[in-house]
Amino acid sequence: IVEALSSNGASGLPTQETYVYEDISRTDSVETIVDKVVYRHIQTLAETKRRLNLFELRKAVEAIEKAQVIMFCCMGSSGIAAEEGVMRFTRAGKKCLLFKDQNIQLMTAAIVGPHDVVIGISNSGYSIAVIESLKLAQSKGARTIVITSFENSPLVKYAYIALFTPTKSPPHGPGLYWEATTSKSAQTLVIDLLCACYAVRHFDETLGFLEETFLAVKSTRCA
Repeated sequence: IVEALSSNGASGLPTQETYVYEDISRTDSVETIVDKVVYRHIQTLAETKRRLNLFELRKAVEAIEKAQVIMFCCMGSSGIAAEEGVMRFTRAGKKCLLFKDQNIQLMTAAIVGPHDVVIGISNSGYSIAVIESLKLAQSKGARTIVITSFENSPLVKYAYIALFTPTKSPPHGPGLYWEATTSKSAQTLVIDLLCACYAVRHFDETLGFLEETFLAVKSTRCA
């Protein structure tokens, strides 16, 4: 629960207002909640576009092009964007790895090399397992790409390329912000942009892999 202090005009003393989900308050109606949540997501996506460095985005795509393997490192709900990355890049013909177990992440980071890319996703940039995995991968010569909100976070120290999403709260803020859904929308947008840019640069090849991977899973769907 996030507690926000606001000034009481009558007494000049602070009054306490409580939120259960970002800026959703106790008295909000369903209509107000819908408006607030949708607006927040739209605002976050627009801010992600404004903050994105296109030169760094191109560098990231070029690194992914040359990669034999793309490894994703994440914790918690940052796994949403990582799983999207695995799905999209696999369908485009790139070999991908994603392990949610922290020890396996570290062990895999220990055996990557100069021909691999490791993508670390952490909104705060303070997730220890992701930091240590990127640090280890960098020491092995792998190209490291970081998706985070904070330019001064420890994770950025181990980034060959850093792609930044909007900052909504301090990295050590209240517990609610650790899982803010809007930050995951921003992360997923960055992954989507990387995949789209890669696919355009390998248009015909990607079309072939899209067809092959579709046929591989076609039997798992109802007729």
